[in-house]
Formats: sequence, C-alpha cells, structure tokens
Amino acid sequence: MPCDSLFVDFLGVNHCISFDTVRVVLDSVFTIDLLNKSQEFYSNSFNWLLAIFGVFLTIIAIIFGFKLYHDLNSIDEKIADVAQKTTDEMNQRFEQQLEQQRTRSIELATLVKDMQEKIILNWITQARLAETQKQFYHEFMCYDFALKEVVDHFDKTFAQYGKIALEKLLEKVSALDGSTRKAKILEEIISKIKAFEQRLMNMPFDKNSDKAKDEEFYVLSILSLCSTVRSSFSGMI
Repeated sequence: MPCDSLFVDFLGVNHCISFDTVRVVLDSVFTIDLLNKSQEFYSNSFNWLLAIFGVFLTIIAIIFGFKLYHDLNSIDEKIADVAQKTTDEMNQRFEQQLEQQRTRSIELATLVKDMQEKIILNWITQARLAETQKQFYHEFMCYDFALKEVVDHFDKTFAQYGKIALEKLLEKVSALDGSTRKAKILEEIISKIKAFEQRLMNMPFDKNSDKAKDEEFYVLSILSLCSTVRSSFSGMI
C-alpha cells in the first residue's frame, strides 16, 4: 500500500500502521518516561534542597543561639557590674555617712564634755570668789554643786575636780554649824561621795601600762580621801 505506513505481520495478517500513530505512541512513551525522570529529579533535588536548607537552618540556629547566649551573658555581666558598682557606691556612701556621723558624734561629745567641764569650773570659781568675800556657807554649797556635776557627768578627767571639791568640803564643813539643814546636807553629800567612789572604781585606765599605773595610784588616793570625808561627815550627823 503506497502510503506513509508501516506493514506489520501480525498472526499472518498484514497491518498498516501510520507513521503518525507510531510517532504518537513513541511521544507518549517518551513523555511519561521523561515526566517520571523529571519528577524523580525534582523530588531528589527538593529533598537535597530540604537537606541543605535544614543544615542551613541548623547553622543559623546555632549561630543565633550562641549570639543569644553571648548577649544574655553580656546582659547578666552588665547587670552584675551595675549591681556591684551600685553596691560598692552604696557601701562607700554608707561608710562616708557613718564616718561623718562618727565624727559629728565625737565633736558633739567633746562639745558636751567641754560644757560640763565649764559648769564644774564655774562652781569652783564661784566657791573661791565666795571665800574671798567670806561667804563660807555659799562657798561650801558651791563645792557641793561641783561634786554633783562631777558625779552626774563623770569623765576620768573630771576626777581632779572631784578631789578638789572633797578637800574643800572637808575643810569648810564648819560653815554648816548652826544650819537646821546640816544633817540633810551631809547625808546628801555622803550619797554623792558613794556614787563618786563607784565611778572611780569603774574608770578605765590608759592602755599604756606606765600611764595606767599613774592613773591607778591617783584614783586610789582619791578613794582614800572619799573614805575619810565620808567617815567624818557620818560622825557629824
């Protein structure tokens, strides 16, 4: 058959197959195979890309995690530094304030002590002035007031003023003769002397051993005087 065809003997029967039909069949077979291969290629490529992308994400996650960890540590360190600096500044400020308060307390204590000493010296000065004017009763009472200030605001440096007051009270006790209040005044003085003795026995001595010995000897002499005056006044009541 003079046509663009292909004769095929199939079971003794000649068939004429058109080239177009063969082309269609071949194209169909080629197309399916190509699609399968393409699908397999794209599938493998996609899986490969997924694997690469997964590795990339893992690397990014590691880098991001490391950076986040580093940033958090940096923040913690900065917070710790700020907290430490704040604590150090607060401690330094507190120590400065404490030192200022300590200095002010010392200054105030010194001022108070000076004022108390001036009061004691004022009574002693008035007593000496009264003596020059022959006002012996007034003189005696001024030494009594001086002794009271020494006892009420005792300081180791005031012990000498107490000694002066005791010596003068013993010397001028005759100024009370004829006074209806003599017994009462002497009883009150004896009470002050006992308190003075207690202050002296509790008085701290200097840390230097030589100075401490001198202070101890001086205190013992005053205690002996206290005992003498107390006994003498007790006998007068």
